Amino acid sequence: MNPMVIILMTLLFGGAFFLQILGLMNLIPVILSSLILFFIIAGSIYGMTRKKTFKGF
Repeated sequence: MNPMVIILMTLLFGGAFFLQILGLMNLIPVILSSLILFFIIAGSIYGMTRKKTFKGF
């Protein structure tokens, strides 16, 4: 993986985790912060496990 992508994923996860902490302190809605964190984690897992397949000519 490209190092820039890894840095971007780490920053996105850190930001989503910070939003989750704010949600647990009742500063923002918990459901919104949970959805953001879930999509960041699911997207990063999908991106890391996706196989690069040959589609043909």
